[in-house]
Amino acid sequence: MLAARIAPPSAPAAARAAHAPRAAPPPPPRRAAPAQRRRGPPPPRAAPADPGNAAGAGLAARRCEPCEKADGAEAAMGFSTAFDRASAERYLSHLGPGWRLIEDGRGRLRMRQRYRTKNFVKGLEFLQRIGAVAEAEGHHPDLHLEGWNNVTVVLWSHERGGLTENDFIVAAKIDAIEASDLISKKPPREDDDWP
Repeated sequence: MLAARIAPPSAPAAARAAHAPRAAPPPPPRRAAPAQRRRGPPPPRAAPADPGNAAGAGLAARRCEPCEKADGAEAAMGFSTAFDRASAERYLSHLGPGWRLIEDGRGRLRMRQRYRTKNFVKGLEFLQRIGAVAEAEGHHPDLHLEGWNNVTVVLWSHERGGLTENDFIVAAKIDAIEASDLISKKPPREDDDWP
């Protein structure tokens, strides 16, 4: 059997390798650049579209848009303002029955819907279904379960200080939830001492 011998590197080659410049380590991965703020006035925005006629799709077929707090220029031009009552009522007419416009203590518009569920467990399950819709849209209502079977949903855009199209999109998606197995045939109570 023949043994293979590996010849040691020659001294000059080994000396050259020891003094050769080392390759630089690869640079660390670059982080994404932070979002840049727009300079100058914002582009003009169109008035709210007719909620029932956007490319033939209703509100439930739409997706919520990110709702950020407006900067000073947008606020000065009126773009940061939430819907006025007339616009909100126009959108409200495209929702199912029971949705009501309400005002908070500062006069900001919100909308509310009340439901009566068959029992406490059905109320919790209904809240879970609403929560799944809200999470998918990234727009979250205030949810209340009181008196073991009374569910209240309150929608408004916190960043805009009132109602925006996102609120009506989520309301339409809540209307589309199949909940006949959860909702009582009795109407919800309407006293105003609860949300």
